[in-house]
Amino acid sequence: MPDLAAFLQVIQPTLETQLANSAFVNYSGKLKLSFYQDGVLFKFEKGKIMEISNLGFDELEKSQAQFPPPTFLHLVFGHRTVEELREIHIDCATQNEETANLINTLFTKKPSEVWAIS
Repeated sequence: MPDLAAFLQVIQPTLETQLANSAFVNYSGKLKLSFYQDGVLFKFEKGKIMEISNLGFDELEKSQAQFPPPTFLHLVFGHRTVEELREIHIDCATQNEETANLINTLFTKKPSEVWAIS
């Protein structure tokens, strides 16, 4: 994906607001997402995002969630939840329910409409 980490950094204040209004209000830890050829790493400290960085193929080991490209964008733009993606794409997976809940908290589903570019 084009520089996804740069885009996520732009929307970082919104992502932190999502955390602040959830059970993850003081969350500290890492979230490593794999898109099979690349990925993204989030580092959290006390409910704040300290780092968002792109990952190369060789850095994807021990990812907590996997999303084939471009399925993750459905989450980013509020079109689907992790559970909905799992129903549609068998290759979408999370390590556990806490990971799924964290991702759904960061990227909440909202009414959206995708328009084709013609």
